Amino acid sequence: MPSTGVLGGKESNMYLMQRLKPPRPGPPGMKAAHHVFGGGLLGLSQGAWDALDPVCTLDYMGAAEYEFGKIPAFFRAWVEQNLDLWYFDLKPGEYEVSYLRGRKTKRPLPPVQVRRVYGIRTKDSRFSREDIEVAFRKVALGKTHVKSGAFHTRALDPVEEWDMGHRAVLGWLCLEENCALFTDETMWRGFATLFGAEAESPPPLALTPNWAAYKKPELVAAAVQLGCIRTKTEANKLGKQALVDLLSK
Repeated sequence: MPSTGVLGGKESNMYLMQRLKPPRPGPPGMKAAHHVFGGGLLGLSQGAWDALDPVCTLDYMGAAEYEFGKIPAFFRAWVEQNLDLWYFDLKPGEYEVSYLRGRKTKRPLPPVQVRRVYGIRTKDSRFSREDIEVAFRKVALGKTHVKSGAFHTRALDPVEEWDMGHRAVLGWLCLEENCALFTDETMWRGFATLFGAEAESPPPLALTPNWAAYKKPELVAAAVQLGCIRTKTEANKLGKQALVDLLSK
């Protein structure tokens, strides 16, 4: 059974998150393959596919909950609506990282980064920006069960080869919340353009965390998430500067 949370007096669990991947590479004739594999039951018209293909690829979710007209209904709800575009940032420790960070690897992994998440919702949505952010943060920490998986660690901490390129997970259609979330700014802008909206340029993102500016609970969470320290109890025994030094290595 899906886990359910109540946000702002409204139920939201982000149980149905249709994964979005980059547009398919290769000649146009090859793009039709994903319309058939998993796409036949989505109910999208050829015109809809033609509009979506330059922006994203709908990943095959393998579950009926995502099929039988669910996605066309989602897009119809966006047509001729005033869209609200925004973004928010996740600090290290606020999202699950790749399992590889807890193992010895033959190659050095890139440093953990602040991750920006871009959102689109209809302005008359019953879910506010804050509701959506709270729900997604639970997904990002692995505290919410998503049908067929959100693959959130692949999207938020892409360190493996299959996390990148045409197999990367760059966003989601949150079908029950009538919103879309992205880790890729280009895809966010592409969806906005499809529905007649325009995204303002966000300020540059400082990818390298300024650990000294973090509060101690944030440092503790990050140290445990990144495998620097095994437990929060051990991390809490260290002073703030010791945690900063540990995370800055």
